[in-house]
Formats: sequence, C-alpha cells, structure tokens
Amino acid sequence: MASQLADHFEPVRAMTEKPAGSRWFESGERLEIKLNDEAHAAVVDRKVVELFSRVAREIPADSGDAPVWDLSGLLLEGQPVSRSTLITWLNVAYKLSYAEEYESSTNVKPTTATAAELVQLLTFADAVGSTKGLVQAVVSYIEGLDDIHIVVSVAGTDKVLLLDSTSYQLQQTAAAILVQRHGSRTVFKIPHESLTSFVEAVAGQIE
Repeated sequence: MASQLADHFEPVRAMTEKPAGSRWFESGERLEIKLNDEAHAAVVDRKVVELFSRVAREIPADSGDAPVWDLSGLLLEGQPVSRSTLITWLNVAYKLSYAEEYESSTNVKPTTATAAELVQLLTFADAVGSTKGLVQAVVSYIEGLDDIHIVVSVAGTDKVLLLDSTSYQLQQTAAAILVQRHGSRTVFKIPHESLTSFVEAVAGQIE
C-alpha cells in the first residue's frame, strides 16, 4: 500500500542539510496549524511545509501576519487528523530540511505504532498533496519501526496483536487464540459471547 501511494507524487529535491551561510528555511515566516481539537496544534516554518505539501502552497501569501492552515475539517477514513499524525508528518519534513525533527519528546527513535496510526499517516500525506520525496521518507520511517500492531478490545480488556511473523490461530471450540512467536506458544481465552465481535474487529483493522 505504501509503495503504491508513493508512486502518485512528483519527485522533489529535498535538502538534507542547510548550506553554509544559507537562511533559506529561516525566513521568519511562520504558519499556525489548526486541528479539530487544538486551535494551535503547531507553529511551523512555512517554507518547509510549502516545500512538501501542494495544499499548503495554496494558502494565500497575503493571509496576514499569522496565517493559519486549518485542518480541523479534514476527515481521514471518517476520523479527524490526530496531532500525532501531524507531528510525525512534520518530523519527516523537518528531517529532510534540517536533518532534525520538528518535535521530539525523547532522543529515542519511536519503534512502535498501531496499524490505524500508520494508515492515517499515509492517508494524511495523500490528502495534503505530499511530494514523492516526502512520501518515500514516510515509507522509510514505517519500515524502520520494530513493532506494528493492532489493538482489539475483548470484554473490556485490550489485546495487542503484532503484525509481524507472529502466528495467531483461532480455536473456536475452546474460544481461545493460540499465539506462536519466536518458538514460544501462549494461549489467551476469549469469552464465547465475544468471539464473533473479536474476529470482526480484527478483520476490520487489517482489511
């Protein structure tokens, strides 16, 4: 899916470092980004965002001292854009521009994400008209994750299912899931009355 998305965009020459003495990305122009639940989700370097998003380039140049990119009405698969999706996209864009992230809470590279988060990230990149270079960088980010999983609620308890070489075998008679990973085997029970909804929830997240 990710590689197919990447093929739809024009190539871009992304800067991986700032040339000596250059202030190309330090023009002082800032852009506020508004999300559904946050009026000021981020304040960013407008030049960087415009470089990697066709939609951002359509914001009027004379839109005032504090132009706003309003994403509050953008729905992705029926869901509003999350701040984590926005920040991940910005981190990728900033790393291509400055070789450092826009925002990072720790010095440790994120190694885990849910499948739903990654679907929203790719869908967001498509929706804002990201360049091919940015999409390819997003794909590289995804490929570098150690843990991609889905979370399914069973009788009020969240079950984490890894999307790697882990094998999950439904034992319908026993109402249980046999998990085989790295040579080890474990079993977790599912209440009979929750079995159908569990299977449907899993199918809905990986379809």
